[in-house]
Amino acid sequence: MVFFSFRIMVGLGMLMIGVAVLGAYLRWRGTLYQSNWFLWPVSFMAPTGVIAVLAGWYVVEIGRQPWIIYGLVRTSDIVSPLPAERVLFSMTLFVLTYSLLFAVYLYFMRKLIKKGPAPIEHLEQQRIGVKASGYAVSFTKSLATDTDASTPSDTDKKGAN
Repeated sequence: MVFFSFRIMVGLGMLMIGVAVLGAYLRWRGTLYQSNWFLWPVSFMAPTGVIAVLAGWYVVEIGRQPWIIYGLVRTSDIVSPLPAERVLFSMTLFVLTYSLLFAVYLYFMRKLIKKGPAPIEHLEQQRIGVKASGYAVSFTKSLATDTDASTPSDTDKKGAN
């Protein structure tokens, strides 16, 4: 199990790196947004991160304790004598670190939400030169008309506050 899990983990990791390098190469050449064929490998790469993490977890857990998994030794026989204070310290650091990361994430999300979407004119300028499908072009144009009709004026915004 460890043998195959390790190879699955490494193989998927290399595949993800390969697809990312190919995407960077297409972007460098300026053909990324015109390469419809590239959407297929990218869409199939969606679950590979989760599969690679699970395979790695199998490698760690089964590889770390093969005697325990197969019933040759009990876990209580090989537990390290770690004091409770060290466990508490370690857990506290984990909680603080992830709380800080979560706070930074919320800060940037709030900042992005306050900023709002880019103006439709900016999106149309970026669309020039990209051979988008007809649906994408019509969708962008419908956004422009929907935005113009439903956007409150500055005086409406001031009156609401």
